[in-house]
Parts: sequence; structure tokens; C-alpha cells
Amino acid sequence: MSDHHSDVVAPEAPGRSRILEAAKQLFADEGYGATSMQDIARRAGTSKANVFHHFGSKAELYKAVLAAVVEIQQRQLAQLQTDSSEDALTRYIRIELDDMFSDPAMVRLFMRQMLSEVQDPQRAQAEDTLVRTLVTVRDSLLPLVREDNDQAGPGYGDSEQRALVLAMTLLGTNYVYFQLRDVWARQTGEAMLDVTDYSRLLAESLASTLDSNNGQRQDSGKHGL
Repeated sequence: MSDHHSDVVAPEAPGRSRILEAAKQLFADEGYGATSMQDIARRAGTSKANVFHHFGSKAELYKAVLAAVVEIQQRQLAQLQTDSSEDALTRYIRIELDDMFSDPAMVRLFMRQMLSEVQDPQRAQAEDTLVRTLVTVRDSLLPLVREDNDQAGPGYGDSEQRALVLAMTLLGTNYVYFQLRDVWARQTGEAMLDVTDYSRLLAESLASTLDSNNGQRQDSGKHGL
């Protein structure tokens, strides 16, 4: 397997972190099956014995790479879990996109695994991480949805289901923006919205959807519908 010197992690990085970064890059670019512990050691600028010192197996190393993503997601969502305002939602969207653009290898890793066979154990781990992320975002949006449901009155729908739809909209739209921002500029010659403006407009759109639905519900009640 060929190695690109420009991708070698800086030697001053801590040993474990350097190995995790090297593994993430290789798993994303070459795939889990095509990556050996020797490949990871070479990319990290260390020995294979040192890789095994930190991680007992390739499977354990892969699991650690995904665990690092969960940790990042938890940090991103910490504020949203205590403050579900539109401003907090805007900040979360911007932070998530900043992380995606600064670490595209992680996005590529998840996309590669989700396109692999359903029986693939690495796909199962990636699925678990993605679902946990989705559940966390859904739960963080629940206060916003429940407030809207309370204003709309009884019978306006299940709060958890509505929050899940909003969470899928948020995460899915972020992924499309991540993939198409540069493509849009190349194909149209026009710059797409920057991350700050995009984050603000998406948060406004999600919040206005709740406000609009609430208003429609109230109007229907006035007319006896």
C-alpha cells in the first residue's frame, strides 16, 4: 500500500493520539480490511510494537477511532442539551460543520462503512455511533419541540417523533452542505453561503417550521377543523 508523506502525522503529537489519527486516515482512505497495523505504524511514524502497546488489535483500534467521534459529538451537544434556543442551535450547527471541514477523514470513514456490507462488523460499529449521535441530537431538540407542542395544544403529535425528524433534517442538511459547498462554487461560479450564514439560516428554518406548524394548529382550532 502506498503512503503519502504529506499525510504523515506530525511527530510531536502524543503517541496514542498520533496512532489514532493515522488509523483514521487509513481506514477512511483504504478501508478497514485493506489497512494493516504495519501501515498504521508507518503512517504514524512509530513501530508496530508501539501500536500494539496502545491497542491490542486492529479491531480495538478501530473502536477507539469511533469512540473519539462520540466524545467530540458529546462536547458539541453539551450546550444544546442545556439550552435549546435558536442561538444555541445555530452554534451547534456551526461547530459540527467546522469539525467536518477540519476533519473530512472522519466523514469519509463513516460514508465508506455505511456503503459496506450489512454483515460487516465495522459497519455495525459505525451504525451504532451514528444512531447514538442521532438520538443525542433528537433528545437535545426535545425541549424545543415540547414547548411548541404545549403551545399548539393536545393531539399535535408525538414530541419524540417530531424531534427525530428535525434531528435527521439537521444532520442530513449539514452533510449535503459539507459535500456540495465547493462543488456548487466550481459548477456555478458562485460562492455558496459561508458556514456562519448557513448555520444561522438553517437554525431559523428549523425554528420557523415549529412556529409555522404551531400557528397552523391554532388557526385550525379557531375554525373548528
